[in-house]
Amino acid sequence: MRGSFDVNSCRLVAAALKAVSTAIPAFAVCEVMSRSFYALGKNSVPATAALSGIVSDFLLSYLFVSILKLGPSSAAAAMSCGLWVSALVMLCCAGSIKGFFKTRDALWTAKAAVSAVLSYAVMNLTVVLIGADAFTCGFWKNAGVCAAVFIPGAAVYAVSLIIIREPYSQAFLNSKSGRKKA
Repeated sequence: MRGSFDVNSCRLVAAALKAVSTAIPAFAVCEVMSRSFYALGKNSVPATAALSGIVSDFLLSYLFVSILKLGPSSAAAAMSCGLWVSALVMLCCAGSIKGFFKTRDALWTAKAAVSAVLSYAVMNLTVVLIGADAFTCGFWKNAGVCAAVFIPGAAVYAVSLIIIREPYSQAFLNSKSGRKKA
C-alpha cells in the first residue's frame, strides 16, 4: 500500500541492515579465500564452506523466527551467522595447508581486526552520545548524524592502522610523502 512505510518500518529495516553489516568482514574473507582455494585447485573447500553456512543460516533462521519469534530482523542476524560459519570453515581449512599463512601476515591481520573493532566501538559510542533518533530527523539531519558517526570511526581506524604499521597503510603514506621504502 502506497505510503505505508512508516517510522517503525524504517526501524525494522535499520535493525536488519545492522545485523547484516556485522557479516561484511566474513563476506570479504569468503570472497578472498574462495578465490585462493580455486587457484590452488582445492574446489571442495569453498563448496563445503558455503554448504556449512547455508545449513547454519537455515537452522538459525528457523530457531530465531519460528521458535523464538524474534521477528524479521533476526533472519538477517541468522544470515550473518551463516556467513561467519563459512568464513571460519575457510580459515580453518586454510590454516591446515602448510605455507598458506605466514606468521607476519596473520599478526598484522589480527591487529587490523582489532583496529576495526575499535572503530566500531567509537561509532557506537558516538551514536549513544548524539542520542538523536535519525529516523525522524529528516534527510539533512540524518546525513549529519551519519557523518558525525562515520568520521570519528574512520579516523580511529586510519590512525590505528598507521600506529600498528599495517603494510598497506604504510605503503600509501610512503607514496604520498614521496619516500621510498628502505
